[in-house]
Amino acid sequence: MKNKKEGKAEKLSIQDIRSKHLGKEISIKGVIEQASDVRPVVKSARFECLGCKSKIKVVQIDRIFREPVKCSCGRQGGFNLLIKDMEDAQRIIVAGEKFGKSKVKISVFLRDALTDSSMKILESIGKKAEITGKLVEVPVRTSDGCHFL
Repeated sequence: MKNKKEGKAEKLSIQDIRSKHLGKEISIKGVIEQASDVRPVVKSARFECLGCKSKIKVVQIDRIFREPVKCSCGRQGGFNLLIKDMEDAQRIIVAGEKFGKSKVKISVFLRDALTDSSMKILESIGKKAEITGKLVEVPVRTSDGCHFL
């Protein structure tokens, strides 16, 4: 999620977030339960086909670094990595109100300027927060290879 003060964010309870909210700006309230260290992640990578010298950009959405599968010239494999586009990322876990027997939780990914390398965010653990940002899909690979949000 990105911090954005402008625009009209729909205020939601964590348990009310649905697929119709993807790509839209939302606002949630909850208690910060955990915060990770700030880590560099690859946003995208540019490759060069060794056959035709075409440049291919691959957006990195998984934790596994991906190379191009095939070039437009038909070549499969044999790509030279030119550059990785990196950014800082940090994950926080926000718990909403109790829903049934347990609290509903959501992972919030902070990017670039929103990350806190000074770890002041650790002082916020256990405190209430309101987070506003764009809801995006983050694929999570399970042990059977399926992807879930």
